[in-house]
Amino acid sequence: MMKKILLVAAIAIAVFFLGRGAYYMISNLTYTPQQGDVIFHVSESSQSAAIKLGTWSRYSHCGLIIKKNEKLYVLEAENGVELTPIRQWLKRGKMCDHYRVMRLKDEQNLNLPYQLGGRYDRAFRFNNGKYYCSELVWELYGKNNINLCSPKELQDYHFLYLPMVQKHIKSRGFTMEQKVVAPVDLVKSSKLKTVSYGYGKPLWL
Repeated sequence: MMKKILLVAAIAIAVFFLGRGAYYMISNLTYTPQQGDVIFHVSESSQSAAIKLGTWSRYSHCGLIIKKNEKLYVLEAENGVELTPIRQWLKRGKMCDHYRVMRLKDEQNLNLPYQLGGRYDRAFRFNNGKYYCSELVWELYGKNNINLCSPKELQDYHFLYLPMVQKHIKSRGFTMEQKVVAPVDLVKSSKLKTVSYGYGKPLWL
């Protein structure tokens, strides 16, 4: 009986990984980057683990895919608002360079009036002339009259009591009533769909 159970479990695991592998392959072969696609990964920053734990998210950083002079970049708020070559951006990701790309379910041309050089917002505040990664994505979509998600109060997230998370909350003067938009909120947006997902160098590059 136990051998049969183990065999069924082994087959189920094999089917799961084969199916996921096929999904990675198909999503890479069929994907063509478009202006304004939202791309996610796990960053190498010191706050990455705290963001993942505090928001219970697989991802800690995001940006927008931008085409410029026939080359692909990621518009991001990292050290400030900047354009980073997409290959360089992907190599910065952890978890074997894992990434996810999402796009509007109702596709449309986006007007992305970004300005480079803006400062990074360590305090995660709205309307202060500075930006953090998911705020930048959320605001630029908002300028196209697309509300990807509603900001949440910090206290609405989970695992905020963990020491690693508390360290960042206290050092940056966050309040529990402070409203933010986290990468996980964009991933969960009902207006976005996943169009590419994988590890390492994508086949579409």
